Order: sequence, then C-alpha cells, then structure tokens
Amino acid sequence: EVGRDTQTFYSGLRAALRQDPDVIAIGEMRDYETIKIALAAAETGVLVLSTLHVISIDKIIERLLSYAPATDEGQLRFLLAESLQGMIHQELIPTVNNEQRVACEVLVVTNAAKNIIRRKGGFFLRTVIETGKKHGMITMAESINALLEAGTISEGVATSVLANYN
Repeated sequence: EVGRDTQTFYSGLRAALRQDPDVIAIGEMRDYETIKIALAAAETGVLVLSTLHVISIDKIIERLLSYAPATDEGQLRFLLAESLQGMIHQELIPTVNNEQRVACEVLVVTNAAKNIIRRKGGFFLRTVIETGKKHGMITMAESINALLEAGTISEGVATSVLANYN
C-alpha cells in the first residue's frame, strides 16, 4: 500500500518486480512511467495485467502512445508489438430485465496485429479481429449479436451500442 509499504506507486511496482513474480496486476496505466515498468516486466516473462479506459480495442495503442514523448513513439510501438499477448475491451450492456451483461471484443496479438501496431495502423486491428476467429478473437458486433439472439438485450440497445463502433 502506498504510504504504508512503499513511498510511491512506482517504487512499489519496482519492488514487486524484484520479488520475481509470475504475474503482476497493475490498475489503470495512467502515465508513461507505469507503461515503461509494465513493458520491462513483460519483457522478462512476467504476465502483466492492466486496465485502460477506452471505447474500443483500436484505441488502446493510441492511448498508450499518448502518454509517451513523441521521440519515444517508435520504440514504444516496437515494445508494445513484442510484449502484448492480447487485448480485451468490455462493456456492460443493459438487458431487457434491467440487469447488465458484458459484451466484449477480444484481440489475440498475432503477427498481423504486431505489424499493425508497429506501423501506426491501430484502426486496422479491427480487421485482424474480424478475420481472427480461429485464434479466439471476437468482435463487439458478434458479442452484441449473441446477446440479441439470446433475447438478453433489445434491438434498440444493440443498435445504440454498435453505433459507437462504426
């Protein structure tokens, strides 16, 4: 805990890495220092789990790059392409029973995805997802349509949610 066990979040994260963990969970990555530490951990084989608040998978890379100085963009793109294993975007969707269900899109970072990340083509990650079903990928549209076909959500809700992805 920051203030009790460690002076700062960064020093705590670095101390955690010295314990030779197999997995670390970082909350939201909100700054470049956290991103650099997370990528350094991933490079050593640590499974790093983290969150970002974005509206779709293709915005994840854009958000991470926004924290870095422009001079580091190329290096950061390379590290992201080499370190990321997958990305999930999830959204809580209101159901017909006034509850909520998760709809998600899933990207497994294949060689095609790595090339897109390296070459500034974030929007084209959608194409990788659309053609990557055999790798376990799913689009938000597929997830929403499954909820709609099951009668879990209304057509109006499905249309509204999918409008955000076009």
